Amino acid sequence: NIVKDKKMYAAISDVLEPHYKRLRNVFKQYACHGTMADPFSIQLNAFTDFCKDAKIVDNVHCKLVDLDYVFVACNVTEKRHSYQTGNRAHSLCRYEFCEAIIR
Repeated sequence: NIVKDKKMYAAISDVLEPHYKRLRNVFKQYACHGTMADPFSIQLNAFTDFCKDAKIVDNVHCKLVDLDYVFVACNVTEKRHSYQTGNRAHSLCRYEFCEAIIR
């Protein structure tokens, strides 16, 4: 859980929860964009495309290099979680995608 403060967590949940189904569908759509076309993960290029399409990138508050940092930060899997065989390296699974949106 990246959000430690309970009030902040509740506020983020209140904002994202009504949109979760849409986020899930967006994830599926962009997962098919990658060269691996894996429906369970999004590669960096597809994540960048999503951020551009969603107008997150504005080259003032959020630059492409910032997206690279967010992607890498969300993609870190600790050894204790290495049992996640479906969670490919160098790609985001669905919960990591949601984490990237929060970041």
